This record gives sequence, structure tokens and C-alpha cells, in this order.
Amino acid sequence: MQRSDADPIFEAALEWMLRLDGEPASSELHEAFDAWIASSAEHAAAYERAQALWGRFDIVRPEAARLRQMGRLPRRAVLGGLALLLAGPALYVATRPGLFATYRTGVGERMQASLADGSVVELGARTALTVDYPDPGVQLGLHEGQALFRVIEEPARPSIVPAGSGTITALGTEFDIKIEPDRTTVVVVEHSVSVGRPGGKAVTVEEGWEVSFADEAIGTPRQANIASVEAWRSDRLVFEDVALRRVVAGLERYRNGSIVIVDGRLGDLPLTAIFDARHTENALQRIAEILPIQVLDGAGLVTFIYAR
Repeated sequence: MQRSDADPIFEAALEWMLRLDGEPASSELHEAFDAWIASSAEHAAAYERAQALWGRFDIVRPEAARLRQMGRLPRRAVLGGLALLLAGPALYVATRPGLFATYRTGVGERMQASLADGSVVELGARTALTVDYPDPGVQLGLHEGQALFRVIEEPARPSIVPAGSGTITALGTEFDIKIEPDRTTVVVVEHSVSVGRPGGKAVTVEEGWEVSFADEAIGTPRQANIASVEAWRSDRLVFEDVALRRVVAGLERYRNGSIVIVDGRLGDLPLTAIFDARHTENALQRIAEILPIQVLDGAGLVTFIYAR
């Protein structure tokens, strides 16, 4: 979860709104609020906007207030969720990697791109790909998301895919790349690829194997479950002993609303499950049955995950 770049006056108005909504009434609190409102016309206007925004959560406001009083839904988490909602689609698009990508998919979308050299790329949800034809070779920049590459065999024109902090070089092969917040994973379906990073030794990944890398280093190749890796092509999400924060990141690619994990420690909880990507609400409820968490859905706009 990241806070938006909302103006400080509006964020202060959100803070006041939540304090008045969740704290016991006191003359001191109301006097301080009245003084803040009276000090500037901008303050009054910002508070009206904050109330309108909070009103969109009307269904869950009583439960949110109860959880805040119990200390299970900190005000900072609610503020962060509201900031994400405030950012809206326009800011989301403007700050996405690869803003001017050649191909881009939205929430829950998939598409197939046939390239001029005969290669084919299948893009998953919220994925951005740039295609360039330097001489020699083909460069396919994967900026975010997940994609399956089927590269033709042409020794004079190798296919190079910068992704995350590394570069994948392939020749006549099929492979899957998935970019996550903390890592990028390459899975080889056919033949082999070379995975390298600036200043480091390249690693060859053979058919049926996968490797992950981050800013620090390239990991050790390990055997892959190809069926699980390619499940996204059938709108299935397969997680095998995966940290909750990574599961949440995967689900967010299939829903318009944001998901906020209130307690960072919950993000480390491991999960093994298979979900239908077309029904993320069911997935969240299933997670709440498996793990010691609860889910508060803010009218499909912002969803909070907190300890049970």
C-alpha cells in the first residue's frame, strides 16, 4: 500500500473526520476542530470533500469505527486506504510503469500480441510490454505484470527481454515472466533462456525450471510446476506456500479496488490455494477461512485485511 500525493490540507481533513467519527466526543476535540475549520476557507472545503469520500463507505463505517476503537484497524490504515481511493484511476494510470508501452492490459484483461518477427506474446492482467527492433535482435521490455513469450528461432536476431532488475535472452524458446513487488520470476516452458543482471554472471535456465531474482542477486534455478505457472491463462490463480502479501498483489491485478493489509506481519503468512481470478471477492473470503485474518470490504473500493 502506498499513500497518494494528496495535498496536506485534504489529508488533515481526513484525519479530523476519522477522529470525530471514532473518538469519544469531548469539548476539547470539538473546539480544536472548530478552530481548524475557522482558520481557512480551504479547510472547510477540504472537510466537505472528506465527508463525501467517507460517505462512499457508509455500509462499513460502523464496523470500521468499532474496529478502530478496539485497536484492530489503526487510523493510519484507514487514511492509507482513503488515500488510495482518492488517487483514483487517473493517478494509477499516470504512475504505472511503462506508461507509453506498446501493449497494455487492464484489470482482469488478457490479450495476445503477434510481433513482426513471428513471435507471439500473451499478456496477463495489468501487464505492460514495449516492443522494439534494434539491429540485430528484438527487445521486449516487460514493465509490469505477467506474460508468456513464444520466441521464434532466428540466431541472427536474439530476443532480449528486460524485466525487473534483470535481462532474459532467448532463442527459439517459450517462457513465462512474472513481475512482483519483491521479485521477478522466469519459468522456461521450452528449450532454455539466459538470465543476467548488470555486473553479475548470467544463469542458464533449462526447460521445466524456473529462477527468481531481485535487486540483490539471481537465485538458484529450481524445478517448476508448469501447469500452475500457466494457470493464469485460464483465469486461475495458483499459490503454493506463498506469502499473503504476494497473494494480495496477485489478486489486485484482477480487481479495481485496493487491498490494504493493516498489520505488516500478516503479510508474511504462507498460503496454499487455487482461486478463480474472475471472483476475487470469493478468494478473499476463502483466505479468511484459511488464515487467522478477517476481511472488511469497503463497498468494493478499498478492502482491509486485519488479524482475527
